[in-house]
Amino acid sequence: MQKKAFISYSWDSKEHQEWVVALTNKLRSIYGVDAKCDVLLDNPNLFSMMVQEANVNDKIIIVDTKRYTEKANNEQGGVGYETRLFYNFFQKQPQKLIVIKRGSCELPFYLNGWNYLDFTSGMTDENLDALMLKINDEAPYIMAPITKSPRAVKGKIVESALDGSIIPDLRVATQQGKDEYLKEEFEIANKTISDLLQQTKQRNPDLTFEVEKREVNEPSGTSILEGGIFKQQINHYSVYTYSVNYQGKEAYYKIWLSMTDNGAVGKGIFGSNDRPLFGRGQEFNSFQMWVYVSSSSSRLQLTYNPVWGNNSITNGKELGEFIFKNLIDAIRR
Repeated sequence: MQKKAFISYSWDSKEHQEWVVALTNKLRSIYGVDAKCDVLLDNPNLFSMMVQEANVNDKIIIVDTKRYTEKANNEQGGVGYETRLFYNFFQKQPQKLIVIKRGSCELPFYLNGWNYLDFTSGMTDENLDALMLKINDEAPYIMAPITKSPRAVKGKIVESALDGSIIPDLRVATQQGKDEYLKEEFEIANKTISDLLQQTKQRNPDLTFEVEKREVNEPSGTSILEGGIFKQQINHYSVYTYSVNYQGKEAYYKIWLSMTDNGAVGKGIFGSNDRPLFGRGQEFNSFQMWVYVSSSSSRLQLTYNPVWGNNSITNGKELGEFIFKNLIDAIRR
């Protein structure tokens, strides 16, 4: 239902009066509020207008300035008349009053301690949105709903007082362990991308995205000797492809895991935001990044080797965030 609001202020100056008119018109033209102030109403009787507007509107917006406070405290002129009128609302219908402070000033005596909106820095979108929340009796923050499928958390049995941080991850010592770690971080990276895109869609409903997962076997350009016969080596790739669209702008990123040690580039996670430009068998020849398990570190972590740029990536979560930012930057351009 359309809200009605009456704006009360003191005639400090022509500039201040025009500021109030601009505020009134912004509430009307942008936010759909039936907002009014005295100079926009055709009523020759100022006092009867105040009484009428105070009663028929859902909200009374007080634009407080130093001069307004002085007139209210001393019950001078129209502001003084409004003060006696508004004091009744303050006592019986406090939710009807909204106070805007424009400039450094004390609030009128009857509004001491009142929660006001600070428009000292100007009439910004942020300030206007905050005012609109008050007009609609909405809180600036809302509580998330309680999930119907809460995460199960149980206490752990402590059988040793030893610090768990001294227990090593022995996988760092074996190639099989490094391979397992690389596969785990690849899945973490892709889960991070999917989660971030889903959260972005919740905030931006016009965003659409697709995730495609493939397992691909492609002949390589090398051969291996088996039983005295050279056989063409087959490379296996686990591939995730992300296509994102926002209001006609598109972004694309492909990330793949290669566990084939071909002696050239080797095992790792690769990625590119270029759509395939090559024929069958060459789809994975061109890449913009290569992430592999560091062999020089005493602990398991990823090493990022960019074809362009320079980023520090040491795990799957950081890799996923990096690719997500690439996708979003592409549709922002």
